[in-house]
Amino acid sequence: RHSGPTSVSFTQDVVDHRPGAEPARSTMDEWMLAPSRLRIDVRGEDMSLLFHARGRTAVTPRGVQESPEVNAALVLMLDIFAQQPAAWLPRAAALGVDTAVLSEQQWDGVPHLVLGATAGQLDRTQLWFDARTWLSVRFLERREGRDGGVRVFEGRALDYRLFGDVVFHTRFEFLVDGESLLSEVYRDIVIDPPLDPSLFDPEVIARRFEG
Repeated sequence: RHSGPTSVSFTQDVVDHRPGAEPARSTMDEWMLAPSRLRIDVRGEDMSLLFHARGRTAVTPRGVQESPEVNAALVLMLDIFAQQPAAWLPRAAALGVDTAVLSEQQWDGVPHLVLGATAGQLDRTQLWFDARTWLSVRFLERREGRDGGVRVFEGRALDYRLFGDVVFHTRFEFLVDGESLLSEVYRDIVIDPPLDPSLFDPEVIARRFEG
């Protein structure tokens, strides 16, 4: 139904709402190359974060650090526009989405289709689509917290805009147990810019810390 960008560059303004602290603000420069290549540079910090199909890579002056944790927001909210179902569905299943389960549910008075859970099943990783627009607008997953407890982690894609014939969300919210965690607002959005793959190469990025 919708076409997503093959590449995007944008600036992101972030407000961190973590409990027990004053809201912290930061600005990030980001580049995305579909599917599953995202780079984030936090302004004022010597670090680049790379998200990809194998997990996450952090590049700092201390070296390159790998993590196998896959970014669910990247797969469920962006790659879904970039891949055919035969390629995307196994990746969603690997994140815990039961792709054989589809239900109809209401959220904020609006009908939605939910992939991966029946009504009221918050203990399942799931992806929500607005039944009017067929846009992916929400995902939920259960994660173990640092205290050993289980939390419901949620991402919401908001304020979709049409750039030519391409859709892209311009706000994103992260929540834990229904409480706001991070608020992201995107600006200076450029759709389908030419991006050299080396922009996402840890070895190339690491060279900027040399000398």
